[in-house]
Amino acid sequence: MGKENPVLALASGYDPQFAVLNELPHTICGEVAACAQAGKDATVILQWSGTRELLRELFAICGKVRWIHPRAAGLDNLLFPELKESQILLTNGRGVFSASLGEFVLAAILCFAKDREALLQMRIDAGTAQTLENLAAYLVEAERKTK
Repeated sequence: MGKENPVLALASGYDPQFAVLNELPHTICGEVAACAQAGKDATVILQWSGTRELLRELFAICGKVRWIHPRAAGLDNLLFPELKESQILLTNGRGVFSASLGEFVLAAILCFAKDREALLQMRIDAGTAQTLENLAAYLVEAERKTK
């Protein structure tokens, strides 16, 4: 594995999804002190769950950065003057959550349409459900079976 284009992932903690970075040179950190050394060589910043303030402080340190990608769709809370004025490529996670958001909306519609409280109580009484999340999953699966 070479040291080309190291990734600096800004995060408040570890996430299992970071496994996708295993084939790349990367550093995961959530504080300026922990990020500073790796930031000097980073060419990509992945704004995972780090704060805007962390990104802004590191922006001054990361002189080789050419690309910043927050996983969020919206960038309004991320922008600051130095970033706006720079030539650094800034992309976002637009559309990444579309499928799961659509599934959640359909599950919510089903829950309300099918009287979720009564269904949940019936499933609890029958010993097949303990939580509202289990009920939502059950309703989605039941709807799929009827198609």
